[in-house]
Amino acid sequence: MIRVGTSGYVYKHWKDLLYAGIPQKQWFERFAQVFDTVELNTTFYRLPTASMVDGWRRNAPAGFLFACKGSRYLTHLKRLKEAGQGLDRYFELILRLGDKLGPVLWQLPPQMNQQDLPRLEAFLAALPKNVRHAVEFRSAAWYTDECCELLDRYGTAFCEHDLVDRQPPAYTGRFRYLRFHGATGKYRGRYGKRGLWRVARSLKDYRRDSFTYLSCSTSFRKARRRPSRPYACNDGGVDEPRPKPRNRSPDGKAGQLPFDPAEGVRHVSAKDARLGKLIERVGPLRLRLAHLQSPFEALAESIVYQQLSGYAAAAIFARTVALFGPRKFPRPGDLLAMPEERLRAAGLSRGKIAALRDLATKTIDGTVPQMRELRKLSDDEIVERLSAVRGIGRWTAEMLLIFRLGRPDVLPATDYGVRKGFARVYRRKELPTPKELLAAGEKWRPYRTVASWYFWRALEGAEAGKG
Repeated sequence: MIRVGTSGYVYKHWKDLLYAGIPQKQWFERFAQVFDTVELNTTFYRLPTASMVDGWRRNAPAGFLFACKGSRYLTHLKRLKEAGQGLDRYFELILRLGDKLGPVLWQLPPQMNQQDLPRLEAFLAALPKNVRHAVEFRSAAWYTDECCELLDRYGTAFCEHDLVDRQPPAYTGRFRYLRFHGATGKYRGRYGKRGLWRVARSLKDYRRDSFTYLSCSTSFRKARRRPSRPYACNDGGVDEPRPKPRNRSPDGKAGQLPFDPAEGVRHVSAKDARLGKLIERVGPLRLRLAHLQSPFEALAESIVYQQLSGYAAAAIFARTVALFGPRKFPRPGDLLAMPEERLRAAGLSRGKIAALRDLATKTIDGTVPQMRELRKLSDDEIVERLSAVRGIGRWTAEMLLIFRLGRPDVLPATDYGVRKGFARVYRRKELPTPKELLAAGEKWRPYRTVASWYFWRALEGAEAGKG
């Protein structure tokens, strides 16, 4: 299940928005009508009383979950050392939440900037096993495969957030825990739909539980009443009517692929028995096209996102777009006219600024085609045209072909996820070379996109590669 909530629920600026006309003592009741989870910050700063915890449990509706931040005494003062007695006191109270207790988040201080796996393991070993746990690292020193392996061994999630400019090396703990601290700075700014669509898509594809919390310290989009079904992720945090998809396949049907996904699945299953077993476990193809307003917009977004975590990139992208307000997105000429110092202030590196300006120039001179022309080109022609832009390689063009245009026969042979998924399905110790993968993929034609999508799914659980 995808759960989306906020970090805390008592925000004074919500008084005239979500809580309009509602006494403060009823704010939580209103909050629980809109969201099905909340991250409690008070448990980080001080131990709650038993009556407080009992009140939270009693006032929350059925199915509601509280994510509790672990005590800062254990993380910031004790630095995970000698935690036994402190853990006993903490969980003596927190466990009173019963079936309304969700994950517990342990946020490490930025000063813990040297990876210390023995200390971390001793702490994880002391945690109660009947509770989900997540760890948020504020230093990139912990973003290693070894740390991920340790967390996964103890069933602990590697918290994903935007205060470190990289993505965790792997999902761990068999669930995901995400925190959004601010698009234009710490605890300020809005991400918007454009900045969050990649995250929403990854959560939908994950197929396991996830918990996402947004900080709403300075802005909040007015929420509507949540329907009775479990919360479904749409644009990243506020339960609203889903917007009608504006992307259209060539046959004119909004939001649909331009080929028959069922036929593609049948073809690949018939041609490859091993891949067929994976398809049987994963289920139907759930590839949906992302909205594509223009090639310029899609490629500009790809350039900003390169070599950054999704959350850091979303923040930089939002700040960059905001420079050109009230336009929703800059035109090529606008980008060329923007002073470099303002683009740098938004968080863009000099290399990315150069790439964005080259993209704008090649869009103006016609090297990068407009949408109408783009749809008429073959896959190879699109790759050739787009790869002429600085910072845009074959892989980026192939992602556009798959996720924006829905082309059926694309095999991104250099993509690590596809290669890793292939190795897992075929029980290979080493990854295939791109040349080997392309040779193996001949039997999946003309639906290599379908095969690629299932190889990505193979990485979401070790069991997917068995059989």
